Amino acid sequence: MELSDYKTPEQISYIFKNKFLNEVSLKENEKAYLIKRTQQSLDAINIITKKNKKRKCESCQNYVFAFQYCENCICYYLQQSYSNWTSGNKEIDDAIQNAQKNTSRPDHVIEWVPFEDFEMVQYLNKGGYASIYKAEWRKGRYDKWNAQLKILERCGMHEIILKMLTNSCKKNSGWLNEIITHFIYKDIRQLLPCYGLTKNQNTGDFMLILERMEYNLREYLFINSRKLTWTQSGHENDAELALGIIRGKRPHVDDSIPYEYATLIRQCWHDFPDSRPNALYIYKKISSLYKEFIGTENNNILGETFMCNGNLSNFTENLTMKSSKLYDLSDLSALIM
Repeated sequence: MELSDYKTPEQISYIFKNKFLNEVSLKENEKAYLIKRTQQSLDAINIITKKNKKRKCESCQNYVFAFQYCENCICYYLQQSYSNWTSGNKEIDDAIQNAQKNTSRPDHVIEWVPFEDFEMVQYLNKGGYASIYKAEWRKGRYDKWNAQLKILERCGMHEIILKMLTNSCKKNSGWLNEIITHFIYKDIRQLLPCYGLTKNQNTGDFMLILERMEYNLREYLFINSRKLTWTQSGHENDAELALGIIRGKRPHVDDSIPYEYATLIRQCWHDFPDSRPNALYIYKKISSLYKEFIGTENNNILGETFMCNGNLSNFTENLTMKSSKLYDLSDLSALIM
């Protein structure tokens, strides 16, 4: 049978387990790790799509989608701790609690972490409206569910990145939007896992707790600059690039990109800014494509999580007002002629 012939999580888990166990190039610990990660991913997909067969949890007696743990028990465990912590900001507290209610994996829990739980905090870099630090998280993130003790267990000492959002101690929506975005997309894209928030004791600014990656974008481009093609590297001359854009120059849209995404990309590149989609339209479009991809119409994992808190309704209002920025290119008039 081909992999596409396996429909249920049990069948998919079975074929991957056998593939890993029979792979002679893998060590035993590597096989165990791959089997564990495969089942974790399948459990998360089951919770998000809500399509496959449920099982009955022996602890809470509810029917759940995950097989390695009970998502209901995890959510209940987290809810019991609501009174034990606060960020000092109601909107932040609500955002964290809403994220916890939609937890799909024990190792993907969003939480509030006191700053004193980190040690060896070291400044790395600054970019845009954020300062980047690395630190050691003494207890570490949540890692797995212990069904016997009915608790979430942590991974232990863990190196992470702290992204301090400049002026987030002040009342404005910009930094809050970034926080909510990290919370929403954490389980879907998994490119940069976010584990929650803390607060810098000296400045009062909030800090995102992120997984440390091997490289940041700037380091990656520096290391791979000689490997990147001209179209990947971009233009060094801003005036030349602006002039090219004015004359209709756009990057090539590869044929391998799905039609709907390619169409959306071209819409964002429209010659007239007023004809380009705003951020809310893009969000809804991608959400719709994602729903179509996972094959469900009843579970808008993005929308429900995003809109569940009435206090954050102004976020969508901000999105509708944000479209492409207009720049004064009058200095280029001589070049155009």
